[in-house]
Amino acid sequence: MTAAEGGLGTAVSSDGGQVTVTISGEIDVSTGPCLKQALQAALDRRPGRIVVDFTRVEFCDCCGLGVLLGGRRQARRAGIDFQVTGVAAPTVVKLIRLFGLAEVLGVQRPQGGPA
Repeated sequence: MTAAEGGLGTAVSSDGGQVTVTISGEIDVSTGPCLKQALQAALDRRPGRIVVDFTRVEFCDCCGLGVLLGGRRQARRAGIDFQVTGVAAPTVVKLIRLFGLAEVLGVQRPQGGPA
């Protein structure tokens, strides 16, 4: 599944027991529903693990974090591991740190990125 809406691109792909949700662009109140649909598509596949790839995310506001937390909550209820990888945009890193969500979301930074 691939979608683009209002500056946000999403792609959902499967590899064995893992589903990867690749996100690109900006996540805000207007594009949050697109992210929510992509996460729901991943959850509907009932994988063992969901990885949300933020490598190409340029911006994420509190609405986007809320959508991620909602997806994580649904995944945990279903016994699915949930992890966010590739967080590189300085504003996204700052927001995740500000709210103390790195550990909660299982955030993994890109190789060679600042801690």
